[in-house]
Amino acid sequence: MTAFAETTLIVLGAGLSSRFGSDKLVFALQGKPVATHLLAAIGPLHFAQKLLIARGQPWTRHFAEAALEVIHNSTPEVGQSSSLRLALSRSLARNILVMLADMPFVSTAHLQAIEDAFMRNEGGVVASTSADQCGPPAMFGRSILEKASLVGDHGARALLKQARTVSADVKEMYDIDYPADLLDIGAR
Repeated sequence: MTAFAETTLIVLGAGLSSRFGSDKLVFALQGKPVATHLLAAIGPLHFAQKLLIARGQPWTRHFAEAALEVIHNSTPEVGQSSSLRLALSRSLARNILVMLADMPFVSTAHLQAIEDAFMRNEGGVVASTSADQCGPPAMFGRSILEKASLVGDHGARALLKQARTVSADVKEMYDIDYPADLLDIGAR
């Protein structure tokens, strides 16, 4: 049995895109909305449960079509912590894999490497790292995440400081925060 068989996938996509200026997840990247790129990475994997936390944006239909339960976050202004708490309240599994909808280049192979490290670590916290960045995708034992202080827009950042890490290519860790980020991708 794989760890993903006992894992709830949580995709966070309820952010306000304040640095971007409008909903960054609807912008076209290589012909489709930014948010939908991660569906290719999760498609081949078998999770116990798959959740998307969003604000009711039109791109969420792609996730529903890919068998993710779409959950509306009515308080996105509180920050990532509100989405994590909402997802935890709906999660049925003992492990949690957190992904961000604005990270379009994460690969299936990287997610499997996270799962492998999680299994070797016998739970705990496993995060992605590249250059000077440590963060999602990250996998947590559910009980660890439930005990964490999830406040504001920091999500589970404090837990990532003690995480075992899995190296990722710089491209996989690329996230979209500003309009220039989309231009930067096009220039590569």
